[in-house]
Amino acid sequence: MTTVYVNKRSGLTAYKDNFERFGLKAYRTRTTCQCAEGQNRRNAILLINSANYVSGKVIQCKACVKLQEGGTNER
Repeated sequence: MTTVYVNKRSGLTAYKDNFERFGLKAYRTRTTCQCAEGQNRRNAILLINSANYVSGKVIQCKACVKLQEGGTNER
């Protein structure tokens, strides 16, 4: 399963629209990221493939985006 982090909710919407064009189902939800416990509830999208399995997550978290871009965080 792939996890992608974005800065803004508009990034979530863009991913949702793009994946729905390719036949995946996309559901908005709240989930946890890798930040400090208790402060890590974030807006997210779960991507469901045709076999009804979660194939990816897109999470809105500015701190995790910085870690992902810096290359110091393995995801």
